[in-house]
Amino acid sequence: MKVLVADLLGSPAQESLLRSTVSTISQFADVTLAATVRYHDHHSHGLSIYQRLLLPEFGFESARQYLSGLDQIRKLIELRRHLAANSYDHIVILSYETVSFSLLWNRKTRCWLINHTNLNELCHCRTRRLLFRRLDSPIRHLVFCEEFADMLRMKYDFCSEVIPYPMLPRELPPRPSVESSFEPPVKRLFVPSRHGCRDHGIQLRDLALSRNDMNVIMRGDTEFVSRRLTICRQFTDYHDQIAKSDVVLCAGEYHYRVSTVAFDALSAGKPILMWDGPFANFLRRQFPSLIKTISSIDQIPELVATIDPQAVDFESFQKIHHTNQIADRWQQLLCHTIRLYTPPIEVAPATSRRAS
Repeated sequence: MKVLVADLLGSPAQESLLRSTVSTISQFADVTLAATVRYHDHHSHGLSIYQRLLLPEFGFESARQYLSGLDQIRKLIELRRHLAANSYDHIVILSYETVSFSLLWNRKTRCWLINHTNLNELCHCRTRRLLFRRLDSPIRHLVFCEEFADMLRMKYDFCSEVIPYPMLPRELPPRPSVESSFEPPVKRLFVPSRHGCRDHGIQLRDLALSRNDMNVIMRGDTEFVSRRLTICRQFTDYHDQIAKSDVVLCAGEYHYRVSTVAFDALSAGKPILMWDGPFANFLRRQFPSLIKTISSIDQIPELVATIDPQAVDFESFQKIHHTNQIADRWQQLLCHTIRLYTPPIEVAPATSRRAS
């Protein structure tokens, strides 16, 4: 079986998904990975890749940032050129930009399309909703949450399937004991989301500075360090910060998109706080002891104080998002639909023989 996996956006935040998808599918298929040279160099080491397809990109970061639309067009043109000369049993699109993909993708070409922030963007833009409707059959949509699949089926009449988001396997360092036993317990709250801190940063800062029972580590536009509040522009020790935290706050809008931070936290055995919404409801229904929802920043201290990380059961999450479960799901999707994606055999018209 030949499978093309294409990552058109190349976001470093989706590295775990890329590595999980490629390593899983390569167990039973020859995988061609389509990505930029920079992405191949930084994120595909150690993967079993049958062939590499290099997609074009602008050489300067500023050009990629301000000409992102043109960048996507160049990648899609190169991908279409490659598909015109090569056949695959399956095509998996790991990430895409809605407008350029809906306009340039050959709608007769079957593929599996993984949705990230794409569905959330539809809530705020009528143009994107209209263009998104073009991505109908034979395209099959993949999402990480049953609520998202139901929305695609009911609102757009799309064929959609659910796949588990990969759980990150890693050896986590033990949490150091930094608080004196003579002081009241201080809960460590980690808030790594850029967009969430931008929307609620002032409230989180005021909350942290007004309390002695909580240590807040959050992302912001300026660097700041005090006894109970740390603000960083970037977390180079992101996974270590999760490991040392008691609770992780996913402070963004997650109506129809998943939170990578939430899955990273749950993979590390940390309970999470989220704003209410379809994604939060999905997690709460599956893992009621792992997530608490909030409607305002003022609720955080009370909820954080009541969470006992030692009493939370993570076995159900580990079972559903284990590597074996993900492998079984991909095999079910790809191997059981192989005939749908096998290029038809063209039979030459029979030539009549002349009577001798």
